[in-house]
Amino acid sequence: MRTSDLRNELADESNREELLKGILDHQIVALSFHDIESLLADDGTVIRSVGGGDTCQTAIDNALSAPQLKEYDVFKANKLLITVSFRSWDNWEFDSFMGTTDTLSCFFDKFKVDNTILKWGLSRHPEQSHEFIVNLWVVTK
Repeated sequence: MRTSDLRNELADESNREELLKGILDHQIVALSFHDIESLLADDGTVIRSVGGGDTCQTAIDNALSAPQLKEYDVFKANKLLITVSFRSWDNWEFDSFMGTTDTLSCFFDKFKVDNTILKWGLSRHPEQSHEFIVNLWVVTK
């Protein structure tokens, strides 16, 4: 999808809620609508992918292996927004948070473009089907 097409979809209030579901609600490490708009500031292609799993790493791996990303090297992206949501608060403690941020740090270290814009958020969604769900919005030129 072209960034201009996604901008138009986000301008429509009825589309915006569905497109941003799971990204801007129940946040622990917050993203704003401005963060999403900044991804769309330049022209390019936006590829969205979602992955789930029992660990943050598994969810990232599943999101990266989505068919829509097959033709793209995510690690050469110009911009990337990633949100990680987790289901269970009972098992969530400081070590879990640090483990998740360590996983994200290792993921970010793989980017090959020095000026890549990376944005990330963390939220809790007790109703989700997997322990972790990762949303990726990748912008390529």
